[in-house]
Amino acid sequence: MWLIGAGPMAEAYVRVLEALDCEFRIVGRSEISAAQLEARTGREVERGGLEAAIIKYGSPVGAIVSTSIETLSANAIALMESGCSRILVEKPAGLNGDEIRRLGSVWKGFNSKLYVAYNRRFYASVDHLCQLVAADGGVKLVNFDFSELSERVSVLEKSPLIKSNWFLANSTHVVDLAFYIAGTPVGRFNATTSGELDWHPTSSRFAGSGESTKGALFSYAANWGTPGRWGLEVHSVHRRFLLRPMEQLWEIHSAFEPPVEIEIDDRYDRLFKPGVLQQVKAFLSTKEDGRLCSIADHLLALPHHERIAGYSP
Repeated sequence: MWLIGAGPMAEAYVRVLEALDCEFRIVGRSEISAAQLEARTGREVERGGLEAAIIKYGSPVGAIVSTSIETLSANAIALMESGCSRILVEKPAGLNGDEIRRLGSVWKGFNSKLYVAYNRRFYASVDHLCQLVAADGGVKLVNFDFSELSERVSVLEKSPLIKSNWFLANSTHVVDLAFYIAGTPVGRFNATTSGELDWHPTSSRFAGSGESTKGALFSYAANWGTPGRWGLEVHSVHRRFLLRPMEQLWEIHSAFEPPVEIEIDDRYDRLFKPGVLQQVKAFLSTKEDGRLCSIADHLLALPHHERIAGYSP
């Protein structure tokens, strides 16, 4: 197994791979990030980038791509072209819709298993929520909010290209989880955007609604220009649940009482970056796991993501 990248997310993967007793090689490009990761983890980092490592060692059987967003797609393509058969690439698998579609086109020419790392699907809170919803007749309605902390995003040391595609780069964590729980939209759903920000000129306010493949109604609203936070509200037949923050599961019993937190076994989400251990465990397994987001599913969701963000042509 190879871990491509040496940044903060790569460190989270190092901790998990070690806990799972998985043998792996870390491949980095930047001398600075490689040295920093070595200092923090005690693990050796191969310098020179992915292409040089493939020439030196040949193709890995499996790989996790945890590089900067600008190079996710290119690294995944290089791995497939080298013969790597199993790849987990950090979300959103490309800088924009065009890059993601190109990655999908290349993938269709190979026999690789390619997954996109949406780790919130693997939260203990989400697993427990899905069990409770299934026991109460299934999901009937979902409402979600992907409001971003604009004052923080605006000063991040990220390229203007990443910020101008911030919905794909970051907000899809929420939207992917909502549609994972509720089912994907049926047909053309209502989607409206307005406003703009210096770093995200396409849109800053979002609202929409529709029906899912599971027969659930969904709605969303987000405003990147006012205070807000991510969250999902999920209704089954008789019960109403809340994920806010998403690591915690709450139930709303009454309009006149505060939500009550539901106790969950979240030991791994407290020991490691939430969701990552279970996600990597599923990726390493030979058994299919429906929580993993395949590139095929990601490509099907892409037009919905673009429509919500206002990126659609």
